[in-house]
Amino acid sequence: MQEQCVNLIKTAAVQKAYRDRGLKVHGWVFDVHTGKLIDLKIDFEGYLKDIMEIYHLD
Repeated sequence: MQEQCVNLIKTAAVQKAYRDRGLKVHGWVFDVHTGKLIDLKIDFEGYLKDIMEIYHLD
């Protein structure tokens, strides 16, 4: 699940929305057995900072 969130952060559209509108990505998983949301506690801004340096997307 965490890798899917990171893949989303790599997209140009998400990076542009983060830069222009302050978009945040949250990694949550729904547990069908308990009915609760589990926060994966992904460091969105940390990942994004590293990724933007590599991909340089506009």
